[in-house]
Amino acid sequence: MPKTIGLSACALLCAAALAFTSPAFAQSYSILEVPSLNGGFNQGNAINASAHVAGASAGSPEEQGFLYNGSTVIGTGVLNVPPINSLYSEAWGINASDEVVGETQTGEGYAMLYSAGTLVNLSPPNQELSFALGVNKSGQVVGYWANLSFQYSAFLWTPKKPNGTTGTFTSLANNLGGTYSTGAAINDSGQIVGSATVKNGNLHAFLYSGGKMADLGTLGGIASMANALNNSGQVVGWSDLSSNKTGHGFLYSGGKMTDLGILPSAVGSTATGINNFGDIVGYVYYGSHVGQRRAVIYTAAGPVDLNTLIPAGSGWLLLQANGINDAGQIVGTGLLNNITHAFLLTPQ
Repeated sequence: MPKTIGLSACALLCAAALAFTSPAFAQSYSILEVPSLNGGFNQGNAINASAHVAGASAGSPEEQGFLYNGSTVIGTGVLNVPPINSLYSEAWGINASDEVVGETQTGEGYAMLYSAGTLVNLSPPNQELSFALGVNKSGQVVGYWANLSFQYSAFLWTPKKPNGTTGTFTSLANNLGGTYSTGAAINDSGQIVGSATVKNGNLHAFLYSGGKMADLGTLGGIASMANALNNSGQVVGWSDLSSNKTGHGFLYSGGKMTDLGILPSAVGSTATGINNFGDIVGYVYYGSHVGQRRAVIYTAAGPVDLNTLIPAGSGWLLLQANGINDAGQIVGTGLLNNITHAFLLTPQ
């Protein structure tokens, strides 16, 4: 299950103990509607330490990536440099310098970097498609590309100087026995997480560090995917269970993958974001439709529905939490009066 469409009690008490020393978990949150480019729909995909948000918004004439800097929403635009004639774009990652990464679309994806008002094509030559999903403080970008034979490979793009707009590509070698890989996120020390096929063809979450890809395993099922990591190398994502085909969110820390659990009556969950205190957000789902998701924060007692922690009568239904910063502010996507909107939660 992709990121965008997340503990036994003892395990949670150990793995999530840090959550109660940080500002993240609160009895209530204020909620801000992140502005869209034209007053229509939008979605919130990533957040930085300044509570600036990256995502995608209805634009003119098509959907495009955006950066919300706390006062103004700025469209990234789309790439229109031959042979690219883009129709729309989306932003998936943001760093402390407000650099935004994502893809611009022509029906196929081209990885892009939006930096200081400039939109840069990160798509390597002779590739059929590419996507940029994460960016760290120095401007290193992680994502994946596919060649003309649709062989997927995770990549790292490193600027020639910190936060520059020219750089070099590295394809991350899959040493897990398979041929397919995708990169999802990168931390400030350059560790990367994503998913790659193992020898039997199944997809497993990986942590790439020191030039080597390490298999993070599963929660007992056949597949797992990593979505995010923090600067301590803790990883969150989603994994099949041996007894549950829909899977659960996981935390990988200290060499162990731990089940983050689900809410009563939910059929599955995924974890999408983790901050440097170890606080984790994501969503649970009650069915396959996007509207059947509910945004959650994971605590020592299990996941908590964020809809229970915002003002009553707000008009919001929070569907998916996608990121959390060290101040405990959470970005995601929900329905405001039945219209899809990005939200920003701040602990009270």
